[in-house]
Amino acid sequence: QVSLINTLGGNKMIKDWYKAKKVTDKTWVEGQLIVSHTGNYWIVVSYDETSDVVEKYRVDEGTLCRWSGHSDMYGKKIFKNDICMYDGSPTVVNYGGYYSKDYDCHIEGWYHVSKGYAQEFQFAILGIEVIDNIYDESKLRTGSIIYIFNTFLPDGSVNIVEAQVQEVWDDGKMVAQSVNDESSWILY
Repeated sequence: QVSLINTLGGNKMIKDWYKAKKVTDKTWVEGQLIVSHTGNYWIVVSYDETSDVVEKYRVDEGTLCRWSGHSDMYGKKIFKNDICMYDGSPTVVNYGGYYSKDYDCHIEGWYHVSKGYAQEFQFAILGIEVIDNIYDESKLRTGSIIYIFNTFLPDGSVNIVEAQVQEVWDDGKMVAQSVNDESSWILY
């Protein structure tokens, strides 16, 4: 892994581990994140302090996924926005502030949506498997149930909509419709 350093050539380096898609060929790369003074995002894969040689790739900041610090049952790292088989169902791993119905308070941390509301992601559950990422061609198929974070409400909670996948297009986009009303979305 990359040595932890605060700056690299005057740019801000984030110490957490990330993955993102390269701008050049849209393949995944993981390492430490740099935000340059010009606003570009880079992933540093390796850095040799003695020779000052850096292997880095410019990445699409829209695909940034922070590592949770945990791995699935096969040793694959679990990142934010990964789709995991979790307790027998596919779910998306998220990080941020959410309202916990279980504790009746706002929490910041790793979570997923189950039964229509945000819940803490329990990494200790056996059998977790990373199956996809929301930025890849989805393995979700027509008829799959997904949860969409539709809007943030004035109290800071998230409106979470249960939806069913209606169509999956060749480019990975999908059409989903709410199971409760006629609302529908095109998801990228």
